[in-house]
Amino acid sequence: MIGEKGAQYLADALVKNKTLTTLILRANDIGEKGAEHLANALLKNITLTTLDLSGNSIKSEGAQYLANAFANNTVLTTLHLFSNGICDKGAMYIASALNGKTNLTTLNLSNNNIGARGAKDLANALSNNKTITALDLAINWITDTEAQLFSDALCTNSTLTTLDFTSNQIGDNGTQCLANSLTKNTTLVELNLSVNVIGPMGAEHLAKALAINKTLTTLKLFANSVEDIGAQNFAEALINNTNTTLNTLNILRNRITAEGVEYLANALVNNTTLTTLDLSENRIPDRGAQHIANALVNNNTLTTLNLRLNKIRDEGIQHLSNALASNTTRRTLDVCGNGIAKEQNGAT
Repeated sequence: MIGEKGAQYLADALVKNKTLTTLILRANDIGEKGAEHLANALLKNITLTTLDLSGNSIKSEGAQYLANAFANNTVLTTLHLFSNGICDKGAMYIASALNGKTNLTTLNLSNNNIGARGAKDLANALSNNKTITALDLAINWITDTEAQLFSDALCTNSTLTTLDFTSNQIGDNGTQCLANSLTKNTTLVELNLSVNVIGPMGAEHLAKALAINKTLTTLKLFANSVEDIGAQNFAEALINNTNTTLNTLNILRNRITAEGVEYLANALVNNTTLTTLDLSENRIPDRGAQHIANALVNNNTLTTLNLRLNKIRDEGIQHLSNALASNTTRRTLDVCGNGIAKEQNGAT
């Protein structure tokens, strides 16, 4: 680890350097003072576009230094601050900078213990900011209340394309708010709500939004509890191409059984937009695999199908193998961890 002193040396070099565009200093224990040195350098540097300070314990004080720097720097576009103990106070400083004129387009604030106060400040900033296209707020303390604030921001924001809320505390109510914003927002293309507390009702709200939304291409709901009812709702959005933009749906580990898969399979028969479907770690048996296989016979769009760690045995694999034999669309099929007999392993 280079520590504070090493950060100072690099900062001195940045003041003079005219060619470096990317600097990655992950897990180097530079602390608040190291962040201050680098921030001062950014006020003078005219070439650095990407800075990664993840895992450096810069805390709220370091965030303040950096916020001041990127608010006055005309070159930096990407800033990664994953796992730095920034907390609400640091988020406030960053939000304040985002409210002003900045060229920052990608901001990673994941795993920073950001709660209600910090999330509110960031959501308000998002309403006014005209440059951020990717915002990562995974592994924080965002609840339904804060999700509503971000929903309000999405209704007016016209630049954000990627939003990551993985591993927060967003439930069905917060999901409903975000779904409502999807019916109005025309720029967001990827939304990640994995590892939250979203159930069938939340899935229903999202599915209804998908029937209206014309821009979202990727929806990730890994490790929630949408269950068969949620799968049915998503199927209804996909069937007959009601939604014409979504190409990636991740509903890994969502308690989906053969019943839910049957709904999705029926949708896949005619859907011409979905290219990637992740159903890993659900409760899909041979009968569910048969439903999917029947859909694959006629579907020429789905190219990546993940069925890892389900309850598919030899019979289910036989159905999938027959479907692959009759349809020559180039595909990636993952059925690892399904208890398939050794002589059938080649079918994957």
